[in-house]
Amino acid sequence: MFYFLSKSFLHGSRPIKIQAFKSHNLFYILRTNPSLPFSTTSKQQSFTVSYLIKTCGLSPESALSASKHVSFETPNQPDSVIAFFKTHGFSKPQIAAIIGKMPRLLSCKVEKTLLPKITFLNSKCIPSTDITKLFARYPYILATSLEKKIIPSFNFISNLLQSDSHALHFLFSQSCSLSYILPNIIILRQNGVPELNIAKGLLWFPTTVLKRPEVFEENVEKIHLGEKI
Repeated sequence: MFYFLSKSFLHGSRPIKIQAFKSHNLFYILRTNPSLPFSTTSKQQSFTVSYLIKTCGLSPESALSASKHVSFETPNQPDSVIAFFKTHGFSKPQIAAIIGKMPRLLSCKVEKTLLPKITFLNSKCIPSTDITKLFARYPYILATSLEKKIIPSFNFISNLLQSDSHALHFLFSQSCSLSYILPNIIILRQNGVPELNIAKGLLWFPTTVLKRPEVFEENVEKIHLGEKI
């Protein structure tokens, strides 16, 4: 069943390269013309772009793009976030990768948003090197609710897979679709799929259970009827 469900994946479109060229030109103008009559917003964005380049290690193009999602006038708040990552063993390339994908993390409260997730992973005896690699690759999990999504989903998947390690990697890589996992597994159970097969399906074809429940249920019904999906 998982084999046939896995055939319905969609691939993303190619990135548009022209935007990077425009972003570079705009950054060049901002950098080489300090006397331009900037508004307060423009000055704030200029400071943010400069900070993202010098402190976070982003390229000018990436920094300008990231500045559309986060903005600050002083380095106090973002400095606390960068310091947190450094204290917990994140390398400069890893910090750049995280901020490049999730720039708004620079505005988050460390004690409320970041520390609890590190603490949770430490409680599962996950090596610090694995934690830094996982967050650098899947930083979106940092913006996911620990109490409402990560912990209950982790416990459920860990019990199903009988492995904290497998559960952790699964949840990190599929963090954007956590809300789909439980309903779709329930659908499989209701259709008589054995627990062992569900566990194998999550490991071998994880994206098959990350579709919207109504679409997933429709696909399951088609398979039962011998139809193509």
